[in-house]
Amino acid sequence: PFLAHAFGFALEGATFDGAGPGWLDDGDGGGGGDAQEVRAALCVSDAFVVKYNASAGQRAMAPHRDGALFSFNVALNGLDEYEGGGTYFRKLDNSTGGGNGGGVLRSPKGHVLAHSSALMHGGHPTTCGVRYILVAFCTIAPKYANWASRFYEHVNERVDPGDEHTYPPRALPLGMLTAGPAYRQARQTSLEGDRA
Repeated sequence: PFLAHAFGFALEGATFDGAGPGWLDDGDGGGGGDAQEVRAALCVSDAFVVKYNASAGQRAMAPHRDGALFSFNVALNGLDEYEGGGTYFRKLDNSTGGGNGGGVLRSPKGHVLAHSSALMHGGHPTTCGVRYILVAFCTIAPKYANWASRFYEHVNERVDPGDEHTYPPRALPLGMLTAGPAYRQARQTSLEGDRA
């Protein structure tokens, strides 16, 4: 809760200058709102630290889509403290093998890497040392649930569609995209389903 609150506060200072005035249009013809409305609508719903250790424990994370609207990670240690690692994006991978380093972004300490949660991504294997990142998931006010659902679906099906056999596109419960109790309930249901 402390991290989510801290990042929610940090989000208040974010700018959305390149988004354009109608990017948050909820489909009712009412327009999209200004940057202040956008900042008020977005919030960090979950935040946690991930440790990738080349010699023990988790070295990597398989490609996946997150259950939120936007995701970001913050590099907590320097690039000189580990080898390999980074965030893999299938959309950026020009190789046919999908795992030889193409499509991997490595961020210097303190840098933020933000993306649509619907993009297929994963933790590239750390081959030496230990890598720490802070991961956070952003949701949006329930008022914009229809827009959030259309946005996630657009990225999932058109921008970065999955291979139907390996990574099929999936629809998220609407609550996963919006803030509040609906997110927490949908997240818990999703986690329980992953364990089954």
